[in-house]
Amino acid sequence: HAQHKKHQFQHTLAILSMPSTSTDRIANEAILNKAVQHTRKLSVVLRCQGRTSPSLARLRRYVGEVYSTLWDVAMATGDPDFCDVVVYPQNLPNAAPESWIDNAPDLDSVCSHDSICGWVSESAMGRGLQFQTRLGDGQGGLDAHVMAMNADREYRNLPP
Repeated sequence: HAQHKKHQFQHTLAILSMPSTSTDRIANEAILNKAVQHTRKLSVVLRCQGRTSPSLARLRRYVGEVYSTLWDVAMATGDPDFCDVVVYPQNLPNAAPESWIDNAPDLDSVCSHDSICGWVSESAMGRGLQFQTRLGDGQGGLDAHVMAMNADREYRNLPP
């Protein structure tokens, strides 16, 4: 019987993107792998970004893949008791909004990537041009996202 290491975090939010390429899938798997190794409870937000929404069948299929990947990671890391997982696809009509997870009292970790949490202004005009490529102003990322989450959590008297 393998000795389980103590988890560093109580509750982690893993933010994934609906993959459109194999690189996207690899990035999502890396995020899940890292998150499972360091937390007791995992909430996975699956963002469906881009101009077109995925079909419901494609979304359901990928959510199933996420659960399967998490099971594989849990088995590979020797933590078969890791089962406190909920996946929140953001394009389903009754899905919980991401802000519900952001404000969970026990949330103490976020795992994602700049390309998923960030934003880049591609069509700035007028005064917005000065912020289009300035790091932290015209380009967001994981750090900026977490800083905004922490500011909101502080406002709500929640721990950062």
